[in-house]
Amino acid sequence: MKEKVNHNEINKAWIKDLVQNKSFQAIFLWSVILMISLSILYSASQSNHLQKINHSNINATSVALQPNNSTDFPIQALTRSEIVALTYMREEEKLAKDVYEYLHNHWNLAIFARIARSETRHTERMRELLVKYNQVDPALNSAPGVFINPKLAGLYQKLITQGKVSTLEALKVGALIEEVDINDLDRALTETNKVDIINAYKNLRSGSYHHLGSFVHGIELLGETYTAQLLNQNRVNLIIHTSFIDSAILNP
Repeated sequence: MKEKVNHNEINKAWIKDLVQNKSFQAIFLWSVILMISLSILYSASQSNHLQKINHSNINATSVALQPNNSTDFPIQALTRSEIVALTYMREEEKLAKDVYEYLHNHWNLAIFARIARSETRHTERMRELLVKYNQVDPALNSAPGVFINPKLAGLYQKLITQGKVSTLEALKVGALIEEVDINDLDRALTETNKVDIINAYKNLRSGSYHHLGSFVHGIELLGETYTAQLLNQNRVNLIIHTSFIDSAILNP
């Protein structure tokens, strides 16, 4: 009768001999050293990219708004559409500010701090118009991340969750916010004939053009090609590669 072969014992013996083999030990050791070296090089490369993002001046991230001259225009009755748009943009600009402040605290990337300061001015401009036209301010004394509009409240949570994944995802969140802002300002501009409101919306949109360009530049520094997330890709390409921001070619 044939003796039963114990394959498990054979495998264990083979592994034991392999581990004790000095050539194998040398190869294994060099493999470990190589993996550690590659990991260190990758980390250094990522750190270098982040430093470039922090110190990049391309597409200035903080855009000065035009002087506020809303008081130069008479107060006229607002339509329902104008009230809805103005109220919504007040909270949407606050959302941008709150998300950027959160991501700056999380990743310590200066680009988020700089653009957050710009968004503070944007949401303040919307507040001034609401006060001028005697409308309720939905963001009055509201804490970061708190919104009256449930759509914006949900969007805030979604964006900070995505932004915590990696610095790349955080920059993509920034780019998406600016695309959303541009799209909503495009719509709001079609719903008003008030000169002061039109001027404010155009100023905000010009700022969003610059901000989008800054985030895309940061994404490219990380070796990624940016794909539009909401707007038409051709328009996004024009925005991020055109020096004459808010020129007619950029606007729908």
